[in-house]
Amino acid sequence: MIWCQQLNDTLEEVTVIAHNPALTDLVNWLTDCKLDNIPTCAYVQLGFDGDSWQDLSESSCELLALLKPKMYTA
Repeated sequence: MIWCQQLNDTLEEVTVIAHNPALTDLVNWLTDCKLDNIPTCAYVQLGFDGDSWQDLSESSCELLALLKPKMYTA
């Protein structure tokens, strides 16, 4: 069981702040994505349609957004 499967089901949204490579590995496991690296200060939004956090499993989420700092440089 991964740590996020133990979240309280009263939580509808969760923010995770983490370091690599763990964050990239988690996103790749939860989605069908095969990201090489989530850059520092990037924002990733996942969608999960399960009824309980315990339902999280491999490829159970959808990547809704991936915003990278380089997208906002002048």
